[in-house]
Amino acid sequence: EAAKNPTLNPDKAAGILTKMSIPNENMSEFELQCIEAFAKSHPSNYSMQLKAGESFFFNNSWKKSVQYFNAASELGTINLDLLTNLMIAQYNAQMFQELDATAESTITRFPNVTHGFLYGGLAKIELAAFDEAYQLLTMGKDLAINNANLELRFELSMAECQHHLGNYTAFDEQMDAVLAKHPNDATSINNYAYFLALGNRRLEKKKKMIKQALELEADNKNFMDTYGWVFFQKGDYKKAIEWLTKAVENNRDWLVFEHLGDAYAKNGQLDSAVKNWKLSQENGGKSELLLKKIKNEKYYAE
Repeated sequence: EAAKNPTLNPDKAAGILTKMSIPNENMSEFELQCIEAFAKSHPSNYSMQLKAGESFFFNNSWKKSVQYFNAASELGTINLDLLTNLMIAQYNAQMFQELDATAESTITRFPNVTHGFLYGGLAKIELAAFDEAYQLLTMGKDLAINNANLELRFELSMAECQHHLGNYTAFDEQMDAVLAKHPNDATSINNYAYFLALGNRRLEKKKKMIKQALELEADNKNFMDTYGWVFFQKGDYKKAIEWLTKAVENNRDWLVFEHLGDAYAKNGQLDSAVKNWKLSQENGGKSELLLKKIKNEKYYAE
């Protein structure tokens, strides 16, 4: 009730939040309701909007996090931490047009920092502006000095651009170079196999690679999705369904549901296919191809 009261002194409100250890990574639904009530009852208070944004950010409520980070940015100082968290939230919320704009603003304000280039590149990839994405990522990679993990993320994203541009030789060379430096990096191995699967190329190589990734991280749902998609490309739809079913357990990724629906469709189980395509839509899938599958209850290749 105090949180809903707009006459409550902001300093007292901040004291209550401090005693509740807000924000933190393990907030209950009640605590999230409290911080949102504080933010709504004090819409002009920068600190309250920022705390709400951070609270939802730490608890993976990405769209609400974006909402309150945007509110904070309109009220107070825009710093690098705020912009970085906003970009991460926008990326996870699949708000790619907004992310593109925020990344551009970040690059303008902080031209010597990698974050704007990375998330700008990721936004451009999702918006299918692959040449622009590659250019931004190349510029950002040059700034990622003495940070092997960040450099790796740039390299993987740059290779993805090459794949989407149809430069398959360049993609293979770049991924081979990545794995030469990081031979046991399961994410890199999985990414290589996944894009080979998308291009329906080098089937045995990608099957071997994803098995290696699963040996490194046996419970990784993304790797299970890739492995299932490899079997899909090989025409073994029963095996694809087996692995994609494992991938969707405790995982609400829209793309995995779409893949599972595709496998069911190719296996002649149309009711299960439509069910999973609809689950894909419910969890954020919104491509024209997915909507076409649902509307016509029919599988279409990309």
